Formats: sequence, C-alpha cells, structure tokens
Amino acid sequence: MSKTSEAAISEQEWFAANRTPPLDFTNGFEAWGFRWFRRFVWLLCKVSPRWGARYVRKYLYEPRRFPRPQRERELLKQAESFNLDFEDGQLACWRFAPLNAELPLKTALLVHGWEARGAQMGSLVEPLQRLGYQVYMVDSPAHGDSDGARTQPVQISRMVLRLQQKLKTIDLLVAHSVGAFASTLALQNGLTVGRFVSIAGVVDYRVVMRDVRLMFNVPASAKAEMDRQIEAELGMSWDALNVLQHAALMEQPCLYLHDPQDDDTPCFGVEAMSKAVADGEFLPVLGAGHRKILWDETTIAHMVSWLKADA
Repeated sequence: MSKTSEAAISEQEWFAANRTPPLDFTNGFEAWGFRWFRRFVWLLCKVSPRWGARYVRKYLYEPRRFPRPQRERELLKQAESFNLDFEDGQLACWRFAPLNAELPLKTALLVHGWEARGAQMGSLVEPLQRLGYQVYMVDSPAHGDSDGARTQPVQISRMVLRLQQKLKTIDLLVAHSVGAFASTLALQNGLTVGRFVSIAGVVDYRVVMRDVRLMFNVPASAKAEMDRQIEAELGMSWDALNVLQHAALMEQPCLYLHDPQDDDTPCFGVEAMSKAVADGEFLPVLGAGHRKILWDETTIAHMVSWLKADA
C-alpha cells in the first residue's frame, strides 16, 4: 500500500543545476565564515583534487556536538543508563521500561540521525512503552555522550549490529535520517529485526554526497577523487551502498514516513524503497520537515496504527 503526494519534490527538481541545499547556522558570523571556507575549498580542489577532497572528508565525518536541551535531560531521568563497549570506545545507552505490563514484553531500538542524539527521538518513547515495548536508545559514536570524534554511516551500521549482540532480540527498529540509512545497511548485512520504521530516511547516499559537494563548493573536477576517497573511508563500494538495489534482502515489514517536501533528504528514493522491499508501506507526513517530523503527531499516529494493525 502506498500513499503519494503531488507536492513531493521531484528527482528532476532535486538534481537541478541551481539547487541550493539547506544550510544550518547558529549566527551570522558562522554563515560569513562558511562563505570564505567554501571559497578556500574550491581553490584547494582546483589546485589539488586529492588534497581538496581529503580536506572536505575530514570535516564531513567529524559531527558537531550540540548542548543537550532540558527536555532531553528530563526524559533521560526516566531511563536506566548503561555503557556498551564498541570498537575503540563506549556507547552511551538508555533503557525505558514498558508501561503496559499486561502485554507481552517486546524490545524497540531507536537510532538517531547525523549530529543528533538518541533522546531527540524521545517523542516516540512513551507511545512505544504503552504498546508493551522496552525502549532502548543510543548515542552513536562521536555523538551525544558517546566516545569518539569521527564516525560515518557504515560504522553506525556496525553499531546497530553490536546492539543486537547486546539485546539479542529486536522486535522493532525505528531510525531517522542517516540513522535509517545505516540501519538499512545493517539489515542488508545480517541484522534481524521484527519490524522496521524509517523516518525521513536516507536511501541514496549519492544524493547526500551531491549535497555535500554543493555545500562545500567542491568543483566537478574533484568529484571523481572525492567519490574514490569516500568509498575508501567507508570501506564499501558504491554498489554495496546502494540500498535500493539490495532491497530484496529485507524481508521484515517496513514503514517509511517522510515529508514529501523534505529539503534535506529526498522523498522520491523513499517511495521507491517502500515498493522494492518485500513488505513496505510509505505514508507521507505533510509539512513536517526533516527534523520536526520526529515530534509530529501524524508521525506518531502513523507508527502506532501500523504497529497495532499487525499486533
């Protein structure tokens, strides 16, 4: 089953030559500095595509950490916290107990997006608790309270696999943005879950890289070198990173929630993914954007209804 919207940003619009990807600055001085940074990147790439791509790649996989708001601190007081060993450091993790003891105990795992934190998906916790889930959330490497200064989607996919080793059974996996892409990679590489919900998820990593090149002002002459370095850093070929091409590997029921006008992550790839997996459904969340979609009432209602329908 699929619901579509005529308001969706088309693939042609997304790849238009005059597209300007959204930029997120906290103040005017930061925006001014980034303009000069972009000029430097362009010049460096022109002089040496190798060093220019290397410079961009350094910043690309060093996520910024932002202060945790009071709303998240209050949420985490309700949880049991623990650390989990992972590669060269530890992951900060939390467990929320179910609120409905009359229902069979199930396990849900929440995976956040880029430069985010597990608690940013906090609006989903109580609805899942009321459905009988114990809810686990985690700060990805180099995010929130977890160790590390550098990470990338393939490492985050390994983190999800590490959490399955810890939790044993994951009845529901809910992931946002790049976290949804990393979770999909994990699902296509051995992760077993009962159900999967992707919220504003990335499907085509090449689309992400195109926006990166636009944001950093990487000239076309450095594209091939940057693609080569990204492939080497992630340790996966571009073919392996094409999760849509490998959608047949995913047999669990999948729900895809996305704002058709999301200017951070395209909706057209998500709709295609929902049709390519064995049991997929796409539901639009109109006007929610890329981040606020996590707190949108329609998102929560769609997820709860979908889970109840096959309970």
